[in-house]
Amino acid sequence: MDWLLILLAVICGLFYALLMLEQPFNVILSVPLIIAWLLFWITSRQFGLSAPLDLPILLLLVLASVGAFFTSFMELFLPKLSGLIIGVSFYYIITAFFRYRQRLPAMITALLFLSVIVGLLGLVGTDWPVGNHVLFDQIYRHLPAIFDNLGVEAINKNTLGGVLASFPPLLLSLLWDKGGFGRLKSHYEKLSAIPEFVYKGFVAFCFIFCSGILLLTQSRGAWLGCAAGIFLLCVFKNKRFLWVLFPTGMVFLYFLFFRSEGNLLQLISLLDTSQEATLPGRFEIWSKALLILRDFPLTGIGLGAFGEVYQQYFASIVLPSSADVVYHAHNTMLSVAVEVGIPGLLAYSILIGGFGAMSWKMLTCKRTINRVLAIGLACGIFSFLVYGLFDAFTLGRNLEIIYWIFLGCASALYVHDYSLSSSEVSYDFYQENLSSSKKDPAKKKQTRKQNRFLVVYWLVIALIALALVGLNVVLALMISIVSGVGIGVYYVREIEEKHYETA
Repeated sequence: MDWLLILLAVICGLFYALLMLEQPFNVILSVPLIIAWLLFWITSRQFGLSAPLDLPILLLLVLASVGAFFTSFMELFLPKLSGLIIGVSFYYIITAFFRYRQRLPAMITALLFLSVIVGLLGLVGTDWPVGNHVLFDQIYRHLPAIFDNLGVEAINKNTLGGVLASFPPLLLSLLWDKGGFGRLKSHYEKLSAIPEFVYKGFVAFCFIFCSGILLLTQSRGAWLGCAAGIFLLCVFKNKRFLWVLFPTGMVFLYFLFFRSEGNLLQLISLLDTSQEATLPGRFEIWSKALLILRDFPLTGIGLGAFGEVYQQYFASIVLPSSADVVYHAHNTMLSVAVEVGIPGLLAYSILIGGFGAMSWKMLTCKRTINRVLAIGLACGIFSFLVYGLFDAFTLGRNLEIIYWIFLGCASALYVHDYSLSSSEVSYDFYQENLSSSKKDPAKKKQTRKQNRFLVVYWLVIALIALALVGLNVVLALMISIVSGVGIGVYYVREIEEKHYETA
């Protein structure tokens, strides 16, 4: 099946490159992808590879696709839906391909090169914020602008910053592996010839390179997300880092009461030094996004439609020119809710809760390198979510695919911890046991019960949240997020106890 997975990855990569270059969308382009997936499913006879996250992902895809029946901006909807499908495809490709432990070094190598590729893409294709800082401006003048020369729209510096914010925690975790790579390479003849200082040197280069490009973006939301992810990583590595919270809290209280007269918004304004009045603009966009959500709570306005809806129905007061540039709600959860509705946000939250439960379970993994990778990926996703408080990666947006890649690697590690040993023979043996287990009436009944639990609770919480939209849209939003994360955690733990008894 490997050649099919490689073919799928190539098709998805080419398709996604066309979407990033914003070439005219044609449904015919998706035909090779559909055929390749059908061939893989027929050959492997596996319609679910990611264990607990299959059903939440299916719910999200279905709810996002519903927008095709009512959106007025089909030319914007189809590229975003295609981007989401490609992201999910990469998720399943990664989960399926890294099914043997021998491929764990390949996963690490791929993530390292991915960090370099994203950094290089940012160097040659970003719309750098010239004019905000003299020192940065001198650097920007020496950077190539290949995208501009090709007539392709440049990458937004906040978008690049949000993507890059996920990599430093992962790379730092690989550096701080407590001898994990040394123990890993002792089991593989090809790796044993690589000196550890060469590996650590390359990881250090990737860390410095990504951090440097992240610094150039001047994206404070990305800086905050990256710092939060690194701090969480340090706490996982050593609980003594929790003491850092004390001096940080003291500094926060000092600025809050002595520099801002106890006004939190005034304190945030002190940090908002942008000439574009970022903070007032954010508040205005959030308030109007909540109005849109109040009007379209069930289905949302459709993928990619926020910019047009905002431009046509809302006039900005704080940012007069924002009607031409606002393409999302500048908050990931709010953007998801506006585009796919409260039920879609609930499915997205279940996905995050399931990922959190899987990551927490991986902390108990006996294999050091597995735990190192799992912690790094979890902290990377945490950086992504913190960044999403002030900016957004809407579903199917350019470079949002990194989120699905991280999610796929984490899911592969989780599944491997239960199902796989170190050889293809053990994998085949496990598949035979798993197949026979699925045919067991008691197991099938338990599986249906767990799936019903997820669907019923999703439906009940969605109805409650929808009923509260007219009363308080923020309350409905918070109930959807918190309940979704809780359902995801509980659902994964239930599957964990029942489905992996064959391991």
